[in-house]
Amino acid sequence: MATSVDSAVDLASHGSSKRSRALFIPYPVQGQINPMMHLAKTLTNHDPNLHITFINNYHYHTHLMAKLLDHGREASGSPSAKREVVVEELGRTGFSKETLVQPNIGLVCVDNGLPADYDYVTDQDSPDSMRVIYESLSVMSKNLRLFVEHLEENEKRSCYTKVSFIAVGIFCGWAMDVGADLGIPTVEYLHAHSFAYLQWLLQ
Repeated sequence: MATSVDSAVDLASHGSSKRSRALFIPYPVQGQINPMMHLAKTLTNHDPNLHITFINNYHYHTHLMAKLLDHGREASGSPSAKREVVVEELGRTGFSKETLVQPNIGLVCVDNGLPADYDYVTDQDSPDSMRVIYESLSVMSKNLRLFVEHLEENEKRSCYTKVSFIAVGIFCGWAMDVGADLGIPTVEYLHAHSFAYLQWLLQ
């Protein structure tokens, strides 16, 4: 079920004492992740009652963890130790525990089935790269469903509501399908980088 960003934010308004939760799922390239993180910060600054869970695959999740969690303060544990914890969590459930990087923004890693050392630059040049990526999206779709179901099962014990809406990046139709299947309003976020990336792909 697609909707506009404005109406989606309205759905996350102050209807209860709990804070509303939204999921942000960018397409996994840096030029798509940064604008969505900027949007997440803008929305949470506008509405302190809104909590955004930012979802990525392992590669970009660990990059964001290193960039945002340890920025401006002493790291609590080495980066390699944190990555090992994430890998262990993915093996158990298909998704990691949420880590707050700002009061209203948390990071979650959803497993896409690719090895932790998969190189998203050089490995995509291999002959079967498209098949590998397609299969990884199927795995990530399944684990995203498991994560949302986990949130719903634990909603009574949580300080957040059920997921109010999902915002996805360009080329994330699989995530829109998950939102539609679960009855969660879903929006596709397009920005200047999206159109530039699409033009590059079509050259």
